[in-house]
Amino acid sequence: MHGDCFPDLDVVVVGGGAAAAGSIESVLAVAYPAESLQIFAVGKGAGAAAHSFAQVRFLETQRPAARGGAYDQGWRAGSAAFVQFVDGVSVLDGRWLRTAVRTLQDDPDLAAVFGRRAQVSTQTRVFDWIAELEQNPPAGEVCSFGPEVLIRRKALEEAGGYAPWLRNGEALDLSLRMVSRGWRIRCLDFPMTRSIAPCGLWRYIRSGYGRGYAFAALTILFGGRGGYWVECVRILVRGCIAPACVLAGQLAPVSIFTGWVLSLAGLAAFFYPRLFLVEKFMQRINFSEPQARRFAWHSVLVVLPEFFGLLRAVPDCLGGLLRRKLGRGSKFISSRG
Repeated sequence: MHGDCFPDLDVVVVGGGAAAAGSIESVLAVAYPAESLQIFAVGKGAGAAAHSFAQVRFLETQRPAARGGAYDQGWRAGSAAFVQFVDGVSVLDGRWLRTAVRTLQDDPDLAAVFGRRAQVSTQTRVFDWIAELEQNPPAGEVCSFGPEVLIRRKALEEAGGYAPWLRNGEALDLSLRMVSRGWRIRCLDFPMTRSIAPCGLWRYIRSGYGRGYAFAALTILFGGRGGYWVECVRILVRGCIAPACVLAGQLAPVSIFTGWVLSLAGLAAFFYPRLFLVEKFMQRINFSEPQARRFAWHSVLVVLPEFFGLLRAVPDCLGGLLRRKLGRGSKFISSRG
């Protein structure tokens, strides 16, 4: 740290319920002066955990409590130059804050930095393995960050903060607005957090749902910027059109030949990753053959919750665009540019 000067730092623990106690304890144990830290706990169920620690301020979430609202409420409650966001089911690495703050101090054009996010058990739990793969991009300059990140307050203020009405994709939305203003984002090859809750089937489904919601939201709000429309097309083709072709081939009043063609085309589109992408995963992601097959099956099945998330995003984001047109949401949502 520059001359042993530790700038003030706000840490916002979001959600987690009772597990937030473990997250807060990890923040209190970091190698960073306690007098320079202000800790906030935000979200349903985190109140009991926060009240167990005198150093923590609990923020009651507003109703309706969207994820974007919890994140926005958290950073606005403080005033420090840097803000670290931590998921309530994660523990913070004790060395992370010093490393991350130093990185931001050394590069004034950096808006945010984040590090590696580890899961409970990637060796025995397939959902943990998938989650860790998807939330850890290669180190270096990136175009977006996830829910756990250290952000410069100046960049937060310039971008207008998190969109409080977004149910998912709030971090990707903020990332796009920061990058559009000339800020940069960096992923560090350094441990940041570790999940203390396994990623079971329900969390896996919720993650896919949230990803579909985020892709649709960003496409509606920003158009082609960010390239998320490509993901929306993938989800629509494989999660909607492909099953529809199978049903039409079996139930629609068409010839037997046409029915079989429709059904086979739909099945080929739905199972495309497992049928055609295993070798590509082995070459580009350096998987072993069993890992590539496992990831291919994930790519097949996750499109279903992604599709329902995409459907849910449409009314939310059309409402967000309407609020922007009326001028009430302009500080949270950037223009298409």
